[in-house]
Amino acid sequence: MLGRIETKTETIGTTTQVWCYAYDVVGQLIEVERDGMLVETYSYDAVGNRVAMTNALTGSNLPTGSFAYDDDHKLLQVGNTAYTCDPDGRLQTATTSGETTTFTYNTDGTARGG
Repeated sequence: MLGRIETKTETIGTTTQVWCYAYDVVGQLIEVERDGMLVETYSYDAVGNRVAMTNALTGSNLPTGSFAYDDDHKLLQVGNTAYTCDPDGRLQTATTSGETTTFTYNTDGTARGG
């Protein structure tokens, strides 16, 4: 699929892994494999919002209710992590279990170092 990563080879130390990515007809990521073994699957609602992710190795998943979007289809929450964005659409905060991480940006829009 044009513009989508289909395979990636990753070498860390002496270990090499090959990652493969599969997409549906509209270009949404639906499967990730590592060394030929299914790792994750994804599904989407009718307007293209990701609504489920399943880790095929552990069977754990984030069902439909774990993804939340605003009226403009911007992601607000995944699992127990809530996100906010600034007026330019850049990530502003991520809050998990009462702990908030704040993201700031330089005037040119690049992320500032922590």
